[in-house]
Amino acid sequence: MKRFRKRILFLSNGYAEDLIAAAIIEKLVNEVPQIEIKALPLVGEGKAYEPLRILILG
Repeated sequence: MKRFRKRILFLSNGYAEDLIAAAIIEKLVNEVPQIEIKALPLVGEGKAYEPLRILILG
């Protein structure tokens, strides 16, 4: 049986959504450490994601 790696892409549309997504990601990483997480900020640079050490796309 083939196992699939769990992956999530967070899309955010501005500073407030970046902050909310970053808070969710922090909790998720603690609960499911083997998960692969990426973020795609649609507006701005996604500075809220930088301390999380995840791949920021865009």
